[in-house]
Amino acid sequence: MPMNSTNNFKERCWIIILCLTLIAAVLVIYKPVFGYDFTNFDDPDYVSENDHVIGGLTRQNEFWAFTNPVSSNWHPLTTLSFMFVCQFFGLNAGVHHIVNVCLHAVNSALVFLLLRQLTGMRWRSAFVAALFALHPLHVESVAWISERKDVLSAFFCLLAMQAYISYAKNVNSTGPKFNFLNSYYWLAIFLFALGLMSKPSIVTLPFVLLLLDFWPLKRISSFKLQTSSSAAQELKAQNFRGLIFEKSPFFALSIGASVITLIVQTRTGSVQTLDAIPIGFRITNSFVSYIRYLDKTFWPSNLCVFYPHPSHWPLWQIAGAVLLLALITILFIRMWQKWPYLLMGWFWFLGMLVPMIGLVQTGTQAMADRHMYLPAIGIFIIISWGLNDVFSKIRWLSSLIAITTLVACIIATSRQITYWQNSKTLFEHAIATGNGGALAYNNVGQYLLHNKNQPAESINYFKIALKIDPRYETPYYNLGNAFTGLEQYPEAIDQYKAALKIRPDFAEAHNNLGSALEADGKSDEAFGEFQTAIRLKPDFAEAHYNLADALTAKNLDEALKEYERAIQIRPDMVEAHNNFGSALSTAGRLNEAIREFKIAIRLKPDMAPAHNNLGNVLLKSRRFDEAVVEFETTLKLNPDLLQTRCNLAICLANQGKSTEAESLLRNVLRDHPDFTPAQELLKLLNPDK
Repeated sequence: MPMNSTNNFKERCWIIILCLTLIAAVLVIYKPVFGYDFTNFDDPDYVSENDHVIGGLTRQNEFWAFTNPVSSNWHPLTTLSFMFVCQFFGLNAGVHHIVNVCLHAVNSALVFLLLRQLTGMRWRSAFVAALFALHPLHVESVAWISERKDVLSAFFCLLAMQAYISYAKNVNSTGPKFNFLNSYYWLAIFLFALGLMSKPSIVTLPFVLLLLDFWPLKRISSFKLQTSSSAAQELKAQNFRGLIFEKSPFFALSIGASVITLIVQTRTGSVQTLDAIPIGFRITNSFVSYIRYLDKTFWPSNLCVFYPHPSHWPLWQIAGAVLLLALITILFIRMWQKWPYLLMGWFWFLGMLVPMIGLVQTGTQAMADRHMYLPAIGIFIIISWGLNDVFSKIRWLSSLIAITTLVACIIATSRQITYWQNSKTLFEHAIATGNGGALAYNNVGQYLLHNKNQPAESINYFKIALKIDPRYETPYYNLGNAFTGLEQYPEAIDQYKAALKIRPDFAEAHNNLGSALEADGKSDEAFGEFQTAIRLKPDFAEAHYNLADALTAKNLDEALKEYERAIQIRPDMVEAHNNFGSALSTAGRLNEAIREFKIAIRLKPDMAPAHNNLGNVLLKSRRFDEAVVEFETTLKLNPDLLQTRCNLAICLANQGKSTEAESLLRNVLRDHPDFTPAQELLKLLNPDK
């Protein structure tokens, strides 16, 4: 085998080994999250309480994914990925976590392959990829199910870069002529479009491609001209204009995605107004946040799921941030000819953060760890290549620093992962860091209320949240839920109304207010609240179901329509199938009722009321053999149902098993001698006694 072929074979082996090592490292370190739960922060909107996502990949749900935002974001591919998992695994949080971790593992290998393809440097590229794989700042993007959009959009973004590099290396880079027919070029555009449909924050990719043209591709003014200075400058300008024109389809996609995102977020109210967060504060927070992101990259302590906006930033912090950013930028510009990776990595970091830095403020966070998922690569490039150059004559020291850094990352990441076990551990950690604000107290209380069924214990957390932020509507809503759990309906009604005073379009609050009013005997008011909830959120399955329950005694035909609508939206809604069956039975539509009860039982085999209701309808239909099976199953699940025992006795008697029926009724009367239905049935079986 020729020497060159041998070297190529060894290099390919190294590439495969390093890719597999990166993937294995991610899978091992993130393995604990496979047993973690959904959080109560965004996960309900994205997956666990999203009726369309839970319903899986149906034509209707797929259409909905492309035509509706989720939590004020339009990312249909991310939504489809959640639907895909739910289609086969339902609400198995572990599987959703596995998908995120696998995507991050593949992304880590892609970072290595990208830099290896760009620079030919194996170990420097591997170190950048290892930092990307193991840095604790990335735990949020991986361990948080809702942040599938981060890892999925990064997957397509990195593939788009790979395709672009393959294109760039196959065109003539010495002039302004480009090959727009190259298949890699259009593949890069296609992959970029998929990335934007996963999360639009990668809109800055065209600028990143220009940075790659600068270094390491050296397509910007990389050619030497033996001409006059003015002619050289003109050709260089043409070259640069050509490279920008080459990116025009990428820029068009970025502009389109930005416009769609701004429209969606404005219509859904997630974009903060200038009255809420003035432009001056946004600008100063942006400068400070850049430095905070750098700080957490180099010293990742007190990482938190939510960093609330402070009331103000001290002047010295603002001035220090501006000065430090300016000094670093000037320094890297002055050093670009010797170490061009400094400028490229720095502008990668600055540029990729622009959509999330807060100039257009969505949400109430000042910054977020997840925003550094791709921007951190720029800093990692500076670290890796800089370490190699600074210690070029002391290789063992650079290797020691790299290994020590990775070990520290593994330790910090392993610890950070543990905070994501559930909402309680996550937000108690946020409270401990002093960063979580009202949201952290609210979400701990919400966990105690919904996951631990501890309404009394949760109330104190909601009250602390409101003390921190009296204009935060969600703790009022959760207080309403807590009082409902304690059956203190007047107090619950007051809290729901307080939430709606702050946010009148809060569909869930209208729905739960309706339930509390119904429980408090105010049925007419309850109707209005259910209808308002449906008007605000037409695909709100629970509101349709509640309205159907409320209508059953007053307008059975309308109730049937509402049950049908609830089931159409959420086919796995067990209670809706069961109650729909009962309403159909009342309407005399027995075969349809049987179908609904059977669906409820298939969805929840241990649901005693569904078995009992099915038995009753089968009894009406004189299908005694089938009814016996259902009544016997019901009594295994709940032996205390006296009427069910009597109904079973009726079936047995009609099967000619009068002795068994009589014995069953006597057993009922032995324990409950005053139970009239059993007395009457026994008389029918023994008219002479």
